[in-house]
Amino acid sequence: MSDQVLGYFFSKSTERAGYQRINELIRFGYLRWVIDPMLDRKRLIRLTPLGYRAVEENLVLEVPQTRKPDIRTLRHDSLVTSARLRLSEIWTGSWLPEKAIKQEDFPRVPDGLFIFSSGKKVAVEVECSAKSRARFLGLLEDWRRIDVKLVLYITTAQYVFRLIQKYLSDGPQNVPFALARWEDLQNGTPTPVWTLNGPVNVFNRKEY
Repeated sequence: MSDQVLGYFFSKSTERAGYQRINELIRFGYLRWVIDPMLDRKRLIRLTPLGYRAVEENLVLEVPQTRKPDIRTLRHDSLVTSARLRLSEIWTGSWLPEKAIKQEDFPRVPDGLFIFSSGKKVAVEVECSAKSRARFLGLLEDWRRIDVKLVLYITTAQYVFRLIQKYLSDGPQNVPFALARWEDLQNGTPTPVWTLNGPVNVFNRKEY
């Protein structure tokens, strides 16, 4: 998404300067705009074949370039990226994306992991829609055997928040689950998150 590109690559520049640079890369054939009504008027920036060849040798992970991305997957991945960028402003840990986690021997693959210099890990799951109770509780059980400091669920809708809150209450009681609303996380100082033991401020420290 254009707002994420501007926020990540041009955070120290003005929005106008960022767009000028993007338009230069489009003019030289490395990028292109994609406008889809399903994206709520947000513009997507994609690599052209020339652009992909230019960055391919520097990629840590292969990123397949599908002809037409699935909008539902794109929405979810976009929110994961937004959550990662926001949490990176708060925490000093390194981000390990889902694709990289799949290459590791990890029993449960979250949307991403923050790994801190201490070696401790915080798993991040972004939930945009409701899962069935049986499926979600089954996923929660996997976390019993994984060594993480925290499993942070971020929801984008109030009804999903309430549903996951109930699922977590019915799930394993000895796993450090936390639940946050994306709207509470976006701006200013994030509010304490919901946990089984009451509200906890997990954003008042940079390291774990």
